[in-house]
Amino acid sequence: MYKVGTMKTVDKQMFKTIVKDPIYGKRILEALLSQVLQEPVDILEYISSIKNNEYIIVETNNAYISIEINSNDYTTAKRLKNFSLFSSFYSNIAKINKDCIQINLNYGNTYDLNTDAGIRKYYLQSNELEMFIPNISVIEINVENLKRKCCNGIKNEYDYRYVFMFDLDKEELKDYYPKDEIKEEFCKLIMLKNEDFWIDPDEDKAKLINTERKINFSKGLKQGFEQGSDETTINVIKNLLSLKSSIETIAIAVGLSVDDVKNIIKENNLDTTSE
Repeated sequence: MYKVGTMKTVDKQMFKTIVKDPIYGKRILEALLSQVLQEPVDILEYISSIKNNEYIIVETNNAYISIEINSNDYTTAKRLKNFSLFSSFYSNIAKINKDCIQINLNYGNTYDLNTDAGIRKYYLQSNELEMFIPNISVIEINVENLKRKCCNGIKNEYDYRYVFMFDLDKEELKDYYPKDEIKEEFCKLIMLKNEDFWIDPDEDKAKLINTERKINFSKGLKQGFEQGSDETTINVIKNLLSLKSSIETIAIAVGLSVDDVKNIIKENNLDTTSE
């Protein structure tokens, strides 16, 4: 059933979108963390991340937990970088009497990392194994090795089903624990959002700009109609030109022909750079 490789369904951006979903995200993340930590997890709130919204950090009753998904690009060097960033977060809340746990959920080939056991927990300690900072720890999960442990009967797949869930494609998810509520909620997110579910940062920014333009256009229309029909048409055309709208789009917006719009632009010395 399991194959070693890159993640088939979820990457970092997708993961953040899933666990921050206002309807299902919190329950899905709580279920995932509960399986990783092997204890119940109740998220109190999401904490602002430490660098460019790159990591998910949540607060529970007992701990601050950072979780990140990594794929084939995860190396020892990146592990150290992640820990350095998490340490900067820890330094800001060190006076608070809570554990700080960094979780690296690693999918794909991560052979240079010592995670043969599937899950390994690290602490800061001296050469004599004396605990240096008792309330900070790092949990490394090599998902492929964890799958092998389950296939070999060393570990129970059911106990880590949500860890594996993030690495299954849509077809595999259909028959994967079909009556599991968390899995069904996870599938709903993917099916409801479909292709629009995964939005990269550039596309997200473009959509925001388009939304702002629509809002500005609506405001222009409202103000224009209050000042009279002719003046409204001119102002709307001028505003739409400033937004780099095409002549055809402007004609539809003001209910005129393309030639009429061109004449208004010429007669009123409006910007014609969008033609």
